[in-house]
Order: sequence, then structure tokens, then C-alpha cells
Amino acid sequence: MANQTQPTKYYQPNRDDHKYTGAEIVSIIGSVGLDRLHGTNCEPTNRLLPDCDDRCEWSALIEATGPDGDNLLISAIYYTTPDDDQIVEDNGGDWGGINWVVDHYTILTR
Repeated sequence: MANQTQPTKYYQPNRDDHKYTGAEIVSIIGSVGLDRLHGTNCEPTNRLLPDCDDRCEWSALIEATGPDGDNLLISAIYYTTPDDDQIVEDNGGDWGGINWVVDHYTILTR
């Protein structure tokens, strides 16, 4: 479980509206939970990004228990670019050839 002080925004009524860093997620679900999230396959969200942004949004999702026993859904949000799509095409459809970097994390209360 988490062993640090949680970020203030976690305790606000609208905590689902915030983006979180990896360190903040560790303070909420612990490093083992974050490692489990990073090991989870991600899927495209089908969300359209504003301002003609040509990236594709992806999300990996796990269930976790918060520091107060809350049931949470934690997601890691990734973005791929048309350059990444080309790498995948060049690798015969293998998505393992691109560098997956988490942009941010989100929390949903169940």
C-alpha cells in the first residue's frame, strides 16, 4: 500500500478531473501497484484530441485500493504519433518497437 502523503488533489471531491504524476500514484497505491499498471496492456481510447492533434491516445487500466479503502480505477495515458504508426507498419504490425512513455495518470472512483 502507499507509504507517503497523498497529494491534496486526491482528497478533493473532483479528484477524477486531475492528471497525476507517477510519484503521486505511488503515494496513493504504492510502487507495486504502479508496476502492475505499467505491465498492463493498453488499448486506444478512441478519444478525439483537440486542435487537429494527430496523436492517438491509449490507456492501460487497473483496479486498485486507495489509502482509505476506496475502490479505484487507475489509468496510465500514453500517446502515439504518426511516426510511431510508421514504425509499427515497418515492423509488420508489432507495437513493441515503439517507445511507450506515460504522459500522465488518472484516477476514477468506483
